[in-house]
Amino acid sequence: MKKILSWALAMLMVVSLCAAAVAEGEYEYGTVHGITWTWGGLADQADETAVQREAETNERYFNATGNTRVCEAFTYDYQAVGAMFEGGQLPTVFGVAATEPVKLIKNGWGRDITAQVEAVGIDLSSFNQAILSTYMDEEGKLYGLPYTAYALSIVCNGQVFIDAGLVNEDGTPKLPTTWDEVLEYSKIINEKTGKGGFALTACDNQGGWNFTNVAWNFGADLVVMNDDGTYTAQVNSPEAVAAMEWYKELALSGGLFGDAVVDTRDNCLNHVKAGNAAMCFGASDIPANMSSTLNDGMDPKLVYEIAIPAGPDGIAKNLTGGSGYWFSPDATDEEVTAALEFLIYDQGHWAPEADEDLQALWITNWEDALALNKINLPDFPVYESPAIELKMEMIKDYQTNINYETQFAQFYEDVQQAGALQTEEEGDTQNLYRELTSVIQEIITDPENADVQALMDTCQVNVQLLLDDFVAG
Repeated sequence: MKKILSWALAMLMVVSLCAAAVAEGEYEYGTVHGITWTWGGLADQADETAVQREAETNERYFNATGNTRVCEAFTYDYQAVGAMFEGGQLPTVFGVAATEPVKLIKNGWGRDITAQVEAVGIDLSSFNQAILSTYMDEEGKLYGLPYTAYALSIVCNGQVFIDAGLVNEDGTPKLPTTWDEVLEYSKIINEKTGKGGFALTACDNQGGWNFTNVAWNFGADLVVMNDDGTYTAQVNSPEAVAAMEWYKELALSGGLFGDAVVDTRDNCLNHVKAGNAAMCFGASDIPANMSSTLNDGMDPKLVYEIAIPAGPDGIAKNLTGGSGYWFSPDATDEEVTAALEFLIYDQGHWAPEADEDLQALWITNWEDALALNKINLPDFPVYESPAIELKMEMIKDYQTNINYETQFAQFYEDVQQAGALQTEEEGDTQNLYRELTSVIQEIITDPENADVQALMDTCQVNVQLLLDDFVAG
């Protein structure tokens, strides 16, 4: 699912790895100097800490290298990138979701950075190769680098479960592990408390995106890539239809909260935070902000996260994606090198070892998060290194506002099982999601009269036509 990336949030996390040394004028990093390049995104102007950090980072970076990083207001949107590419308006480096590299490469909206990546010493063998390959063309040329990953999840308000009597012997909320249990518990919650069991979004492509994960766990494979490079849709398979029938059952159960046709993902999360709904779709990067004082957060000790529930045959997969950095086709070799070295030395991306400065960066970020009552959770690293292993151990001391073992540990254990993670469907994903969302909207609007098989048959025809156009285009 294409995620609109706000680098304002990223800037909240930026602290120099070498702050003390640079302040004294003793440290200089990088191989290029006197370069001006642009960063796609500004700090959130409402967050004084982020704004101050951004200014301090730019000043420190200039003092250390003589390079100037210009932060520009930029929000990635695929539909707008083409025009910006043609007009030479793209920033030197900007963030993209994991769904975007294949499309950007296909359209020629990028530049080869292979030589610059090798020159600055980034070890490509340490990356998850399945993820890294999506940033390469057929010739193996590299156009960007992944830096974070996530897994889809279900975010829960534990208090709603407890209020409904869904409680384990140890007093913790009894959370579902299958879609049948999600339906059952949603009914119980509605009957016992009057609250909703599940908040669902189907106002945009997010609805169809979430559905694909449900469909996988019902045994569906929605799109198949053929040996000749074409795609075959399987949207109306018995397994996919059964998954969509589950949506109909939820809509008829009384356990659905809100209006899925108009509710965004943020609306659903707010329903859960407010205790009006017990569950909604989330992702591993969502709970961190559920309790933030910046957005009327809930009690962090009531935030629970579970893996995507298993289907009727026990299949339990979690959609995985992430984010990466992309480089403007107009960026010079020196600008790319300067940006890469900034990402390594100032932000700590792809660092093989965790020196004292990098550890200080982590600690500052965790302390800042706790000050806002946010939840510190482990990363989903896209690369392996001793630094990552150390970070996973150190973070435990900064999880003081939660009980990690009861609230989150099972989720992280489940998604790390062999075969638990699956990347998005092949082909024209956004149009696939759009068509599936349309089906969900029809079902939610009139569940009693919705003919799921007929709706999915129509969806099948539409998706296949779109896939054919995608290949031809």
